[in-house]
Amino acid sequence: LFTEPSLSMLTFRYVPPSLGESCDDEETVELVNALNRRLWTLINKRGNILLSPTVFPGNKFVNRCCVLNVKLSRERLSAGVQDIRDSLRRLEETEAMAAAT
Repeated sequence: LFTEPSLSMLTFRYVPPSLGESCDDEETVELVNALNRRLWTLINKRGNILLSPTVFPGNKFVNRCCVLNVKLSRERLSAGVQDIRDSLRRLEETEAMAAAT
């Protein structure tokens, strides 16, 4: 999570474990922003949830999820969470393959 959840909204930003907490320099911020843009696209393409991006101070691209429909089913929400997990796994695999070449 990037910020604490508020009402029905939460924000998150993927930071590769290899970067740890040291990701505030401009080059690293841009690298992490690019990863999060790709993650946002992967998740939204799956179609179970629709994330909207935002940019926080420090030019940090963040994914945002708002649960606004009171009729949202547990199954649909679970599918959205699974989409996030699957998309993150796919992003990590793609990054690992790119690093190996």
